Amino acid sequence: MSEQIIWLTPSTPPDPAVLGGKGVGLVRLIGLEAPVPSAFVVTTGAYLDHIRRTGLDERIVAISSGAESVDEQARASQEIEELFLSTPLSPELADSLREAYGRYDDAPVAVRSSATAEDTAEASFAGQQESYLWVRGGDSVVEHVAKVWASLFTPQAIAYRVKNGVDVREVSMAVVVQEMVESSVAGVMLTLNPTTGDASEIYVEATYGLGLGLVSGEVTPDSFGVDRVTLGFRTKAVGSKEKAYQLDSEADEVVLRIVSDEDLAVACVNDDE
Repeated sequence: MSEQIIWLTPSTPPDPAVLGGKGVGLVRLIGLEAPVPSAFVVTTGAYLDHIRRTGLDERIVAISSGAESVDEQARASQEIEELFLSTPLSPELADSLREAYGRYDDAPVAVRSSATAEDTAEASFAGQQESYLWVRGGDSVVEHVAKVWASLFTPQAIAYRVKNGVDVREVSMAVVVQEMVESSVAGVMLTLNPTTGDASEIYVEATYGLGLGLVSGEVTPDSFGVDRVTLGFRTKAVGSKEKAYQLDSEADEVVLRIVSDEDLAVACVNDDE
């Protein structure tokens, strides 16, 4: 297998410069023996090799330089995306991707962004790059890796870098390809209260179906404040969460469904969960 592709195991070095922020987080969870679905990472080296081999590196700098206004950033983003989607991956990388995906026996995977500057002490790019769900087939995985690379230059990511003085030449993108989970409930957990900064409280948000509706801001999730020591509840709030992204196996795609009134009235996870 190409060194541009690394399978995530407990012994994988958690190097953000190679795996990006999300890839490192997954390696740490695997090391804690959490039930992490199987995944491999298309490394930042593969991304850098691609943009240098094709000359995209210089064109990206030229296009994004001086993009200050919202309209300029939107135009720059579209132009860069078109470049990525019209520039083929090297045959070696494309073949390695198909070989790696082949281990999943045509099962659906998520193709997830894992930028090098995604979560640092100075900045957080979470939610500003794209991830794609329910991707099936080797050729489709190759296509969506290019789409994730392009999403390093979404309008909001360009704007955030301008605001925070991040040089476009200092960022890179790894891509996590991970086995899909047909979840009934999904959410996020933060190891402190994000509003108060209280590290004695674990903060959880959850919603029905996949986590897409939550992280995109489309639904108001259930929320829970949990005492770190006693694991008792400090706060509980049932959100509206009226929509849910769920997997439709017959249509072979992710669909948006309306949540029933019965399910709306209660939290999507019970106290024990």
